[in-house]
Amino acid sequence: MPTSERTKRLIAQSFKQKMETIPFARISIGDIARDSQVSRNTFYYHFKDKYDILQWIFRTELEPIIQDSMKEADWGSRTVKLCRHMQQNKKFYNNALKIQGSGNLYSVLFTFYQDMLCGRLKKLQGDAALNELEIRSITGFLAHGLTGELVEWVKDGMAEDLEQRVRTLERILAERNLEQLLHAVPADAPKDGEGP
Repeated sequence: MPTSERTKRLIAQSFKQKMETIPFARISIGDIARDSQVSRNTFYYHFKDKYDILQWIFRTELEPIIQDSMKEADWGSRTVKLCRHMQQNKKFYNNALKIQGSGNLYSVLFTFYQDMLCGRLKKLQGDAALNELEIRSITGFLAHGLTGELVEWVKDGMAEDLEQRVRTLERILAERNLEQLLHAVPADAPKDGEGP
């Protein structure tokens, strides 16, 4: 592993350990640098700020799990795997959920589910011929529901095995149900920019 990657991992690990016991807002760059045994200059060479570290952690820990589900179209099993990873890092992800601002955990999960659902709907739409706005509206609604389920699970302490709940969501979002949803949008619905 190149030295730069090792340093990033060291800084990220220090940050994750801090987040287990200290609220995000109270963690300083100096604390992270000191615990990582790097200088502040070295910290800033690798990361812009705490949000940048958070994004890097999400990219390196969550994206590999998420990307597999995009390829395999087996999002349910990957969601269970994602939840197990979050359970193993429970304190960190529980505190990460409390962070506001762009690139937070909710937005990362929402974006994943919306992109996954957009891909599925576009493959299924056939003669429904929905426009991009309609697809984004439908998938946004569903993605908020899926993300909300995960958020509630985290808030409830991650105690419940999420597998049964995910299987229920898989049945709700089965291909035949999505096809019905696609055809539920009236053909004469106003298109982008048109009035009612």
